[in-house]
Amino acid sequence: MGKLLLWVGLLLVLKHHDGAAHKLVCYFTNWAFSRPSPASILPRDLDPFLCTHLVFAFASMNNNQIVPKDPLDEKILYPEFNKLKERNRGLKTLLSVGGWNFGTSRLLDFISVLSYDLHGSWEKVTGHNSPLFSLPGDPKSSAYVMNYWRQLGVPPEKLLMGLPTYGRTFHLLRASQNELRAEAVGPAAPGKYTKQAGFLAYYEVCSFVRRAKKRWINDQYVPYAFKGKEWVGYDDAISFGYKAFFIKREHFGGAMVWTLDLDDFRGDFCGTGPFPLVHTLNNLLVNDEFSSTPSPKFWFSTAVNSSRIGPEMPTMTRDLTTGLGILPLGGEAVATETHRKSATMTTAPRGETATPTRTPLSFGRRTAAPEEKTESPGEKPLTTVGHLAVSPGGIGVGPVHLQTGQKVTPPGRKAGVPEKVTTPSGKMTVTPDGRAETLERL
Repeated sequence: MGKLLLWVGLLLVLKHHDGAAHKLVCYFTNWAFSRPSPASILPRDLDPFLCTHLVFAFASMNNNQIVPKDPLDEKILYPEFNKLKERNRGLKTLLSVGGWNFGTSRLLDFISVLSYDLHGSWEKVTGHNSPLFSLPGDPKSSAYVMNYWRQLGVPPEKLLMGLPTYGRTFHLLRASQNELRAEAVGPAAPGKYTKQAGFLAYYEVCSFVRRAKKRWINDQYVPYAFKGKEWVGYDDAISFGYKAFFIKREHFGGAMVWTLDLDDFRGDFCGTGPFPLVHTLNNLLVNDEFSSTPSPKFWFSTAVNSSRIGPEMPTMTRDLTTGLGILPLGGEAVATETHRKSATMTTAPRGETATPTRTPLSFGRRTAAPEEKTESPGEKPLTTVGHLAVSPGGIGVGPVHLQTGQKVTPPGRKAGVPEKVTTPSGKMTVTPDGRAETLERL
């Protein structure tokens, strides 16, 4: 079978991995190769430097012996999977035994928490698959799940937050009612490659959102999109970036990804390079680009290098403490606003950054006030989501950090900013002439 470390459900026995700032545990499924081309993927197609741990799912047991689910696994897929370690000596390869319907009891080095599938087409109203924070009356969120485990006494450094590289879909009851918690009647149509109703791989989501309207749920730091009666809540590089912030700030052990083969593994669908979601986590957690010890300024690349960002994209930086301060503290996982739960992603013409506004959201002591705007046809807009500047392909270029006297629009251009707008960090206001003024903390 080759030398595979053993992973049983949530249980793992291995030595502490000390070569990276955080663990990044990524699953690979043995049925991924059977999907139609170009969605078919084999272990040899994986980047061995992308994750600290690669987990092969799944094996089974028979007469107290570990056995492959399929003879092809042991003959072809296991050897290919382990061969990745020849290219990265620090890589750990593991074998997951059983799956969601298989359990046992061992000592734990870390626990991968399933903090997704929190909402889906089995419900009668739309909800996001993996929101970062809870809403009033709906505690289901990644933060809630992680804090629950921590409150039970698990050391936070042993907890890995699960992140999905897929979205959950709904079939809306009425096309005109497409907001969060809109009435739904089951799943939307299956994806072209995954062929599962109510489910879209991230690479399928990228195809869907090109012809759909996108929205950002400010209180939960995740996006959704809809077209006609089809609705999908999903994660992108922006929401993965926020979740990485949360993992770091709460001192959790790292992230777990389900799965590598549902990310845009070749870069053919989303146009942002291979594995855009997992690259985000790799940059922010494994490479520790947001470490609080080095420079107080940093780039928010969300896993893309400069070659993926067009020449018209501006250079933006943000102070680390301000960037982390946008998220509620661990104990403040529920946003206080109840009457508005989502806002349109804002866009602006080339070279501009639009400041969002809307009814303020209260996060502890911070106030955010984003605005709804829509995309102008024919333009390649720079989008601000919360306070992240986003390229047309959905890639975060950098958190928008306005400094005193800095213009938010080129000379002679109007961004349509209201009389006074509070930026999402709750620290600055933007006046009609483009000047930024400092606000007192609330």
